[in-house]
Amino acid sequence: MEHQTKNKTLTNWKILSLCVKYYLSEMNGTFLILSTIVLSVITRRFLNYVIKKSIYSINASSSIVTDIFKIYILSFVYSSLSALNDYILKTFNGVFQMKISIKALHHILKTESMGKIDLTSGKTQFAISEGSKAMSKLFKYLFVEIITKFTYLATDISLIHTRLGWAHVGFALLIAAISTIIHIKGAMITMECKKQLNEARGQCDKNVYEDIINFETIKAYQTENEQIGIYKKKMDPWKNAFLRHARVTIFLAFIHDVIFATTALGFNLFFWYKSESKQERFKDSYLCLRDLEQTIENISTMYRKYRESLVTSSMLIYYLDSIEGFSSGSTVKNRFIDRISFKKVDYKFKDISVLKEIDFELVLGDKKVIYGRNGSGKSTIFRLIMRLATPNSGTISIDGIDINQINMNDYRKLFTYVPQETNLFDDTIFNNLVYGNNKSFHRVIEECKKMNIHEDIIKLENGYNTVVGERGNCINGGLRQKIFYCRALLTDAPIFLFDEPTNNLDESSSNMLISLILGDPFKDKTVLVICHDHELVQRFPKVLNFVDGVLKETRNE
Repeated sequence: MEHQTKNKTLTNWKILSLCVKYYLSEMNGTFLILSTIVLSVITRRFLNYVIKKSIYSINASSSIVTDIFKIYILSFVYSSLSALNDYILKTFNGVFQMKISIKALHHILKTESMGKIDLTSGKTQFAISEGSKAMSKLFKYLFVEIITKFTYLATDISLIHTRLGWAHVGFALLIAAISTIIHIKGAMITMECKKQLNEARGQCDKNVYEDIINFETIKAYQTENEQIGIYKKKMDPWKNAFLRHARVTIFLAFIHDVIFATTALGFNLFFWYKSESKQERFKDSYLCLRDLEQTIENISTMYRKYRESLVTSSMLIYYLDSIEGFSSGSTVKNRFIDRISFKKVDYKFKDISVLKEIDFELVLGDKKVIYGRNGSGKSTIFRLIMRLATPNSGTISIDGIDINQINMNDYRKLFTYVPQETNLFDDTIFNNLVYGNNKSFHRVIEECKKMNIHEDIIKLENGYNTVVGERGNCINGGLRQKIFYCRALLTDAPIFLFDEPTNNLDESSSNMLISLILGDPFKDKTVLVICHDHELVQRFPKVLNFVDGVLKETRNE
């Protein structure tokens, strides 16, 4: 079976080998820990075998009290080894999950291939949280569970041989093989059913989420009953998938029980036919087969979980192994002295043309604005400048040097990029303001006063120590956006890129921000702004009009 990523196909073997590779590279002492766990597993199975054999033989023993104490001591040792084994394995896997999650986030944040990362939904977060668990489980299934389950099987077969004879061993192995094949096939069908169930459930959850975020709209238009009807219709696929999953799992359990019940009947009929219909023989056959039945069921459960872990692991391995960053470049560049030039730049997204032979220059000291309708490609220009995307053709240069030849760290220090989405970190206002610049508290207050937000901040209960919450949702949108732009003003970069800086600002604040950008604080800076407000655009000396993917420069008198 193969698992598709956006650029590569991961086979099951590839996923397993990568899992082992990362486990060995991230964890110290893996072989020692693994050897200890395997030795513990084998010892426990031997103890379990001795305990079962002692229990089967207890009626024939001359000293029941001695046997009881023997069984107790063996059980205590078995439980102690189990606890130690579980503690070592869980601790080791927990540490691995943390380390591999950090490694995945490192790959994500360091990659320059933004188009390969889902930045709009929870898939990336899910891949890290659940993928790290799945990878640790794969290692567990590969090196621990397989040994454990097959030592269980070996002891069960050994007991059948000891208590019932070789003929029954062959028959038991045949039944075990048939049952295992049925379970494996059943596990694959069950996984497909579960996939359909999860997809259907996801559609229902999506519908609930849409209803919640559109709650006010639904109330305003009085469409509650219509939305409930839509939800009921989306419940039908979920109901069908649920019932199919239930039928398959119940049928498999029924077949499993019937196979072993029939086997037990066959064993006892065989004893009766051979005139060996002693009570002990009947009891032994049922006990031995019950243990074998449980072992086969455990093996099938392990196989199903193993396959599920393969699928989930592939989501995280995509970020660990499949994402390749762009070349950083080697040219050192720590000053901006002339201009940024776009020459015949084309850019396509999913085979749709966004930019067509773009030509323009941003000269040192320029204050330019890009004006155009929504979706025309204005923000794409910023992404290209920041090397968050690569043009399909044409060149982008700074001071005559192709930007791809410049060391990435040096290059990005030349810019302060303020994206359209003004999300803050779940931290204090002060820590958000000094993020990436480490300015003094005195300097921060100076800039906040220039942005007219100092008074608003100190009115808050904890002032600059106020925690803004997730994405800054604990403070009002206007203050959140001003904090975001104030942080940009605290950087010392020579070039500033503002993407729709006046969104969510009132008219007064918008005019104040544009005055700030065109005023003394930025007189020695080079500024490129994206703006959709025609009145504000008229205040800029130079305008780049975006029409059908083409830029035309004009001047405002």
